[in-house]
Amino acid sequence: YIPFPDMTGVFVPAGGYIDDLERFHICIPLLAMRYYGVRDGATQVQAEAQLQDQIKSLVEYLTLGRSQEGSRYVVPYTWGY
Repeated sequence: YIPFPDMTGVFVPAGGYIDDLERFHICIPLLAMRYYGVRDGATQVQAEAQLQDQIKSLVEYLTLGRSQEGSRYVVPYTWGY
């Protein structure tokens, strides 16, 4: 795991925009730690708590400003085939 690899030019041209989720990139190694911890029979209570906090923050970030009412409406399709 390299916390800040130089990804210049790999996915986008040099200096290009990748994403604005940098603060949530820590979830990747924490998920890997969960996987290998189960495999090794070890538990990491602190890492699991940190992962849960990060995932909760990610969900809050992704839903910030979204209209929650949109999913309550269903438009019936009555035109036939």
